[in-house]
Amino acid sequence: MELSIVSPVYNAQNCLEQLIKKIKNNVGKLKIIKKFEIVLIDDFSNDNSWNELRRLKKKFFFLKIYHQKKNIGQHQTLRNCLKKARGDKIIILDCDLQDNPNYILKFYKSYPNEDVVIIGKLVWTSFIEKGLFSIFFWIFLSFISLKNFIGFTNYSLISRKISKKIIKKKEITFLYADLLSLNCKFKYIYYKREKRFKGESSYNFYKLFNFAKKIIFYNNFFYFILKKYFS
Repeated sequence: MELSIVSPVYNAQNCLEQLIKKIKNNVGKLKIIKKFEIVLIDDFSNDNSWNELRRLKKKFFFLKIYHQKKNIGQHQTLRNCLKKARGDKIIILDCDLQDNPNYILKFYKSYPNEDVVIIGKLVWTSFIEKGLFSIFFWIFLSFISLKNFIGFTNYSLISRKISKKIIKKKEITFLYADLLSLNCKFKYIYYKREKRFKGESSYNFYKLFNFAKKIIFYNNFFYFILKKYFS
């Protein structure tokens, strides 16, 4: 398999067909790609997403779908997507059409080799549209961890080699934090996010706080802080 496009799915019944068609059309522009797959895992949605995926599976032969028996969250579901992917190259994007599939061509053409990650970073105008609370959170997390998390997204292209390393990690946090912990080499694609198809983000203060805790503790950023200030 040459290319996998993967995404966790949660309460996205109304945009799934549009997502799949956009991915298909953009992968079709990559004339060198002869075989690809789209891997979508429903994270126990409480809408009709799973039935919609089953319907779409009958229309698109390249679509692979899976259903989790309980909700485990976006980042753990993403790791499960990587486990199912069979492509030598893997593109990761959100299912709600914020990550426009039109950028697939740019990601693919920027890819130099299996040791480099191509990752999406929001242009500043798109980042500030996330709201003051979100801006404060990412700036604060960057400050306390001594790592730059401002504007980075899950929209990325990684090799199967790097995917296997992510899968082996004991704890999964935000994709970019996990890639930092693996000391990956990066190339950045700057892009503007589209309006979220399904409405507001599900991340509240409590979820973001626990999310930050996991990033700092499980990626050993306290080690870097202690080393910088006390060595």
